[in-house]
Amino acid sequence: MLVGVPSVGLAVLEAEKKRRMPRPGDALSLLEDGGVHEVIPVGSTGALHEARVIAEDSSLLFEPRVDPKELRMSGGPSTALIVTTADTRLKRLRLGYPVRKIGTLR
Repeated sequence: MLVGVPSVGLAVLEAEKKRRMPRPGDALSLLEDGGVHEVIPVGSTGALHEARVIAEDSSLLFEPRVDPKELRMSGGPSTALIVTTADTRLKRLRLGYPVRKIGTLR
């Protein structure tokens, strides 16, 4: 899952104003949720890189469900989070930020 919208430059200020960027406390709240396995900030290398790191660390493959070009966009100063959890948990993650499924670990 991708929580927030990766942003860089002046878009970071706009994302913060429109509540499209999680705050550090949100990452801690997610980690305390029993159904969340990992929370990784998305920085300048983009969501695709971070998802592949998670997959590799778990001896799995990341299969994107969205255009990989979109996932390569820089997250600047960690403006979004990659969250690994079961599909059934998606609706329970009510943070007030955009949350979308970007792929699957297999």
